[in-house]
Amino acid sequence: ETAELKAKLSRFERAIDLEPCTCTSLRMLPTEDALRIISEPFFDEKEATRARATQRIQDALDGPEAQERWQRFESSCTLDPKILVMLYKLPREMAVDIVSQPPLPDRQAQAKSATDRI
Repeated sequence: ETAELKAKLSRFERAIDLEPCTCTSLRMLPTEDALRIISEPFFDEKEATRARATQRIQDALDGPEAQERWQRFESSCTLDPKILVMLYKLPREMAVDIVSQPPLPDRQAQAKSATDRI
């Protein structure tokens, strides 16, 4: 890690009160993945940003398939931000099960299905 990257990671970790073990995981990621995670816009609530960052870190550790699964889900439906935060906060297995469901033909139907399961 360069000094500049370390500084960016430290600022991000402090800004959202990231757990120490999650900080360690973030620092283990390839630079590109870490920068992508810390560059996402913050939610209004720090807790929401922390939940999403933790989810993204876990996805990056799990590999490209996990990242693609979440990306596919998030692009196939538009969830209310509060519902999305609830999804990020679910136990990992439950959240992965929800985002792994086959996509529905309509974004609203997909969002309703996901919301009902959350």
